[in-house]
Amino acid sequence: MQFVKDLAKKTETALHQLQEKIEDATGYSFGNDHAMLESLGDLKIGDEHPIKHMVVICMENRSFDALLGWWAKEQQEKGVQIDGIPEAAKNIDSKTGTVWPAKPNATYVHEFDPDHETFATTQQIYGMASLDSNAPMFWHTNMGGFVDQAIDTDRKGLNDNDPKKISDELAAETVMSGFAPSQIPVFVSLAENFGVFDAWHAGIPGPTFPNRVFLASATSNGMSVNNNKEFAEGLPQKSIFQMFHEKKLSFKNYYGQAPTGLIFSDFRKIVEEDILHLNPSAHMGDMSAFKKDCEEGTLPTFSWIDPIFVQAPGFLANDMHPPHDAARGEILIKEIYEALRASPQWEKTALLITFDEHGGYYDHVAPPTNVPSPDEISSNNKEFKFDRLGIRVPAILVSAHINKGAIFHDPAKPAPSDLGNYHASKYDHSSLVHSVNDMFNLDVDLNPRARWSGSFAHKFTKYARKDCPVKLPDAPAITERMEVYDEKSEWTSVFAAIKDLF
Repeated sequence: MQFVKDLAKKTETALHQLQEKIEDATGYSFGNDHAMLESLGDLKIGDEHPIKHMVVICMENRSFDALLGWWAKEQQEKGVQIDGIPEAAKNIDSKTGTVWPAKPNATYVHEFDPDHETFATTQQIYGMASLDSNAPMFWHTNMGGFVDQAIDTDRKGLNDNDPKKISDELAAETVMSGFAPSQIPVFVSLAENFGVFDAWHAGIPGPTFPNRVFLASATSNGMSVNNNKEFAEGLPQKSIFQMFHEKKLSFKNYYGQAPTGLIFSDFRKIVEEDILHLNPSAHMGDMSAFKKDCEEGTLPTFSWIDPIFVQAPGFLANDMHPPHDAARGEILIKEIYEALRASPQWEKTALLITFDEHGGYYDHVAPPTNVPSPDEISSNNKEFKFDRLGIRVPAILVSAHINKGAIFHDPAKPAPSDLGNYHASKYDHSSLVHSVNDMFNLDVDLNPRARWSGSFAHKFTKYARKDCPVKLPDAPAITERMEVYDEKSEWTSVFAAIKDLF
C-alpha cells in the first residue's frame, strides 16, 4: 500500500514539474486546466496546507443579491450553477398592492440606510406580521417583508414636513435594488477569477456589531443588538487574535481608521503588553503598514483589515455602508488585492472578502433555522435565541490556490451528530474560525456553532495557479457631491472607548 502511495506522489510531482516547464517555455497558463493534474493534487487530510498567510476584510451592509445577485444571474444564463436573482424576484407593498421587482439599478450613493436590526430583519424574512406572535412555528419564510419594512421604517420618527423625509417609493426601490455587473468591475473580476460562496450567511439576522464579532470569534457572547456599553467594557470571549497568539503565530489588525480588534478584552491585553515593551505596532498597523508588509514579504500569519467606517474630516469612508459611496469600497478592495498580488508572499496567501450583514437589502434565499447556539448565552434581545442564521452576504475567497471561477455551495455535510438534531451545516461567519483552526492547526476547542459551520480549509488546491491577474479593472469614479460627515454613527462610541489604545 505504501508503494502505491509513494508512486502516486512521485507521479503527481512529475506532472506538476512538467506543467511548470511547459508554462515557462511557452508562456501558456494552464489556469483551470489544472484540474487535469489536480486529480492527484487536491488537499487531503494530512497534507501540509499551502496557505501560510490568511487575510480577512469585512465590508458593510450588502446582501448577496444586492451586490452579486445580478452577476450571478448572468452566470446562470451561461450554464454556471450558482444561486443568483430569480426571474420573478419581487416584494409587494401589502397596503397598496404595488409590486416592487428586484432591479439592477443600485446607485453608489443614496441617503436611505435600510433598517437591519434583529426585529427589522425578522420582519424582512417572515413578513410584517411575524412579530405579532412570539412563536416562530407560526412564521412563514417568504423573504417578502423588505418593502413593507422599509416603508414602515421610513415613517418612524419623521413628520410629513421633514425635508429629509425619504418617500415610500424611494425606500422600496432602494431595498429591492442591486448592482449591475458593470457597476462593480473589481468585485466581478475577483468573482470570475477566484471563488464565490453563494450560500454564506451572516451569523445572526441582525446588525453590524454582533455579526462582526461572530466573524472574529464564532459567537457574539449573547449580543443580538448593537450594545456600545459591552464594547466599551471589552468583550470577554476568546477572539481569533488570541487563538493565533496562543499558538505563537503572528497576527495583525490593519486599519483605515481604527483597529476593531480592540473591542475584545484579550486583544487589549496583548496591545497593552506591546505598549509596555515600547512596541505598539507589533499587532496593529494602518494601511500604509499593510502595503509595506506586503511589499517586503513580512505579512503575519493572520491579518484582519478594517475599512474606514466613519465619514469625518480626514477620513472618507470606504466600508460601503450607506450613505457612504460604494465606489470607494471598490477602490479599497482593488488596493488590497494588488498589494497582495505584488507581494513575494502571494502564492502562500489567501484573502477572504465578506460583509457583516445584509444591510436591509433584499435577498431571495431564506436563512437556515434550527442551527446550534454557540454557547447558550441568553440574548440581550429576548426575542432571539441564536437558532437562526442571518441573510446571505457576499463572500469571495481569493488565492492562487483557488480554481478560477469556483463556486462554493453548501458544505454538503450533516451537522455533527453529537450536537443534536440540527439543520445540515452551512457556511456562515463562524466558518472563518473553523477554517483557520483547520488550516493552521490552532487546536481551538470550537464551540457548537463553529463546529457546525462549514470549513473552507479544503477548498484550496495543492499547487498555485500562474494566471492570476496582476491588476484588477479600474474602480468606478467617485460620485461628485459635497462630503457629508457622519454626525452620529454606531461606531463613534466604540472608537471613543478604544481610542487610548491606538
